[in-house]
Amino acid sequence: MKKSVIAGTAGLLLFTAACGGGSPNPASGPSTPVSTAKESPAAAPHKDNGIAKKPAKAILTAARRALAKATSVHLSGARIEKGDTVRIDMRIARTGAKGTVTGPIKGAMVPAQLLFIGGKSFMRGKSLWKASGGTTMANLIGDRWVLMPKGQGGPTDLANLKAMAASLKSVGPVSKGSKITIGGQPAIGVKTKDSVFYVAMTDTPYLLRISPLKGDKKKFESLTDYNAPLTIAAPAKPLDLAKLGHH
Repeated sequence: MKKSVIAGTAGLLLFTAACGGGSPNPASGPSTPVSTAKESPAAAPHKDNGIAKKPAKAILTAARRALAKATSVHLSGARIEKGDTVRIDMRIARTGAKGTVTGPIKGAMVPAQLLFIGGKSFMRGKSLWKASGGTTMANLIGDRWVLMPKGQGGPTDLANLKAMAASLKSVGPVSKGSKITIGGQPAIGVKTKDSVFYVAMTDTPYLLRISPLKGDKKKFESLTDYNAPLTIAAPAKPLDLAKLGHH
């Protein structure tokens, strides 16, 4: 039964693969608290950044570089993976991330708390373990954080801003899309094979939204709260799922 927990959890993670292609593993480093001290910029008149005049590839490159230079971002919304909806609410920093991903397991939407730090990923959620391994496993793990085996710790494009920015490199051929307004800020779309990346046309060319090119347009990912203060710390005494599965 314990080994089935790993297999069941992998079922959830299959639906949280990175949008627009693969992404690198979380950056390695010490498991120490990660904090961003830079405050969100004060409201000021928006200035045209000229991004809309550039070719589609240059727009996406500018957005990738801006994302990599940010100190934090709040990613929320939904993405479609192999026909299934995955809901995301993650706050991502340069060397870590924390939040919740909700995905389907055995026909039910199950939430899992995720935490990335120091090249490691952790998960928490009694309902997750119950759905994937049964009541016995849920009671054994309870509400404790679990250190996940490598490759089974959640969508790697959410692990940190470097990984997230890198995931924009391999989206394939791109073309310019339409202009829309997101949260009062004008943005221009860059279309890939299956998604549209909307980039701010004023101030820093931040990525503001990722929408599916086909299907339910109401399911998209929003990127907000750039550079907001964010602290991420490794959990104390987490369970090691790889060792637990061999007991």
